[in-house]
Amino acid sequence: MVKENKYKTKQRSAIIEYIEANKDKQITVNNILIYFNLNSEKKVSQTTIYRCLDGLVKEGKLKKSYSEKLSASCYQYIEKSCRNHYHLKCEKCGEIFHIEQDILSAFENSIGKSYNFKIDKVKTILYGICEKCNNTLKN
Repeated sequence: MVKENKYKTKQRSAIIEYIEANKDKQITVNNILIYFNLNSEKKVSQTTIYRCLDGLVKEGKLKKSYSEKLSASCYQYIEKSCRNHYHLKCEKCGEIFHIEQDILSAFENSIGKSYNFKIDKVKTILYGICEKCNNTLKN
């Protein structure tokens, strides 16, 4: 079990609050920095953001990935339920969708049997274009 950060600063709490409010999106350090720069009540330095995010990744509360499109690391809040399903990410708007059905269970079982390999659902994201963005492209 990963040990939780013992420091409960106002900045850390504010960063966590922002991440939880954006749990269906992958966010960057720059997203967080812009948010706090626009919100004059809550000032947070870039160093503090990096330190907090690194700690949250180590604690298993965030997943970290790299976006080639943004040339930046992206972070996403991990809900307990996220450990039990796959995710879809729209390449246009960046929204994350949860696949609640067992639609991929046959695939997962086949990979497990054929390769003796267990897929990490928290880190598995399927990329494509969401319905909203598809409709925008058609117009």
